[in-house]
Amino acid sequence: MDEVVDDLYRTRSERPFGNVVQTVAWLLLRDEGNLLFYSSGFIEEYLGFIEARGGVAWQLVNHRDEATSSCDVVEERFEAPLVCHVLEREAISEKCRVGRVILEHQRTFEGLQVIHTPGHCPGSTCFLLPRPNGNVLFTGDTLYPTNGRWGVAIGDGHQQEMISSLETLAALDVSVVIPSLFIGDADHGRFHERGSYTEMIQSCIERLRHGATH
Repeated sequence: MDEVVDDLYRTRSERPFGNVVQTVAWLLLRDEGNLLFYSSGFIEEYLGFIEARGGVAWQLVNHRDEATSSCDVVEERFEAPLVCHVLEREAISEKCRVGRVILEHQRTFEGLQVIHTPGHCPGSTCFLLPRPNGNVLFTGDTLYPTNGRWGVAIGDGHQQEMISSLETLAALDVSVVIPSLFIGDADHGRFHERGSYTEMIQSCIERLRHGATH
């Protein structure tokens, strides 16, 4: 795995939909237990690497599309339960085992701030990792880089719901955004000033208000 941000490692990308969309999983190393965000079809390549760095305590997904049979592989190897929002449990349980759910009004999990961001799926959830040198936001499919700009993945008829979720994200202090998918070359984003992060979110909101669908 490649270290992209301090203590944050990335799998190689894959194209699960057979198009331009690429996906990756991210391993966060922590003294209190490592976290694996999203999932990867290549995860078996990295099991030895992960084990040598303390294994995985929890797996976290933003929504149902990130859950695959690879999650069961990680759970069996490291006894690492899969965590999702309660509204995603039923759909995810059709693909793999769910170990723990985040409740509707839950605000924290394992030192992360939990942010419910519906719009793509009912239980889409982002996670904010506080850090002295800049907070990291894990956005799943809610917000991702696409060929030099940022886009969103909206479920049919949920435009306003996504706008509300983006407004919630805009209020956060964020230095790094880590999605589960990307289009193009950049698989994450760094923002050296809070204003540039906020402007990026506002740009997405304005596009949606003018009828854009991603």
